[in-house]
Amino acid sequence: MMQRKDDPPSFILTFLSGLLLPWILLLAFLLNPFLQHLILLTTTPNAIHTPRGILPADVLHAQTLLFTILAPSALHTFYPDRTVQHLRDVQSRLTITLILLALSLLLISRWKPARSGMLISLTMMLVLSLLAITGFNQFFTVFHETFFPMGNYTFPLTSLIKHLYPDAFFQRLLITAASMSFFFSLLFLKKHGDEASSR
Repeated sequence: MMQRKDDPPSFILTFLSGLLLPWILLLAFLLNPFLQHLILLTTTPNAIHTPRGILPADVLHAQTLLFTILAPSALHTFYPDRTVQHLRDVQSRLTITLILLALSLLLISRWKPARSGMLISLTMMLVLSLLAITGFNQFFTVFHETFFPMGNYTFPLTSLIKHLYPDAFFQRLLITAASMSFFFSLLFLKKHGDEASSR
């Protein structure tokens, strides 16, 4: 591919591509419904009392995700106004995240991720994972204060949303997703390192 004079230097784009790849993998695992379901089985009671009766946790989770993404007004079926407002905020952040994810994938598909960029991101991810393991409550609070400054993200322990998504759910999901992202990023580095050494 020829580089035009007004194009950014290709090494900057490959470095940026390398920075993004581990985080794209992390987001892909965090947003994976199958992985969420597996974590839910280990952190949440099998049956949950809702305003519409007792529902299996996985059914309520699926409906919550579906309503949050496609029909936020339907969340009032299960949740009070404060919870619905927070889930609407989650929907808006999710929309932005998916747009950025799509743009990042376009970048990575065009410029091969640089090893140096990936190593920097993996180091950052390792540090964040250690923080999530050793001080998850503080990590969770800082995350929400940053991305949800409206302050509507705290709920009583007796609330439906806390029964469905206890802190342990988010902690295990984050640690599992980060571990998988780390593993597949290292596989990518090894594969392309072996290709480079064989040339």
